Amino acid sequence: MQIHCHQNRLILKTKFTISHGAYNHRDQLLIELADKNNTGFGETVAIDYYGQNIDDMLALAHKAAPQITRIASDISPKAFYTKLLDLFPSNSFLRSAFETAYHDLHDHKYGPDLEVAENPEVPSSITIGMSDSVESVEEKLDQRWPVFKIKINQQDFREDIITRIVDAGRSFGIDANGAFDDMGQAQKAINHLQNQGCLYIEQLLRKTMVNEIDRLDRPQDSLFLLDESITSLSDAKKYVQSYDGYVLKLTKCGGITPTLEIINYAREHGKKLLAGCMTESSIGINHMLQLISYFEFADLDGAYLISNDREIIERSEKNFRFLQDDGYFS
Repeated sequence: MQIHCHQNRLILKTKFTISHGAYNHRDQLLIELADKNNTGFGETVAIDYYGQNIDDMLALAHKAAPQITRIASDISPKAFYTKLLDLFPSNSFLRSAFETAYHDLHDHKYGPDLEVAENPEVPSSITIGMSDSVESVEEKLDQRWPVFKIKINQQDFREDIITRIVDAGRSFGIDANGAFDDMGQAQKAINHLQNQGCLYIEQLLRKTMVNEIDRLDRPQDSLFLLDESITSLSDAKKYVQSYDGYVLKLTKCGGITPTLEIINYAREHGKKLLAGCMTESSIGINHMLQLISYFEFADLDGAYLISNDREIIERSEKNFRFLQDDGYFS
């Protein structure tokens, strides 16, 4: 196999703010695996919160490249992932980029390895960042998005935004990105959402406090999901008693193979699942869309939030079944 690393900058349409900070772009590392006339692409992005930057990932990729090129290109994606665990034991972001690229390459050579639902009944939400104005929300309400995911923190609960979305008859979920460390404020947020029809509350408490969720009075029909605290199967097992489900992203979990392990465990234990993404191009989004039939919810608007998605795709000379014009998956 040949390896090509492409570094790109994904430019956001507008500044995006969550409790971890604000940003106008994401740096992307695109992995291309080639074998004769077949090519596969995988993607990862730099996320400060997870301690990932492009320079370090690029250096690790170059260091491992000679060993990866010697791997037989006819082994299964699962076997390929096992070899990546030895090369990148503590970097799920790089494992995901190489593993999804290999999945893509393997599919081109031998046909799809995964069963893909033709018409998944899981529409993606559109994310409302903390810097979004009421006017920008109104603009998104005029589009085809049926579900909204609203970013909040302990100081800014966005009651005006929630009211507007509810009045418009749209569904919504809440994502705190682990912003709450005051249990009183967390309970206040839950109480307010109880009668608003909220679909789920995602990562309400800080990572160091997630076990304290049982101290809160939670409505019986509420769904509390974990995101940042779930990066592996062992994490999913750790919190299985206290949470109703998990938010899974290929990049933080390490690729399709480990994500499927968590999916199988979650289904065995009756947990709900949300298919998530980083702010990434359609390359990364399409890899997750292969698994969409396993999920109850989806937040796969990452490519829709960036302005140069189609340019990235055209440069990679890749045709995607799910290239979106309006960001709506159904």
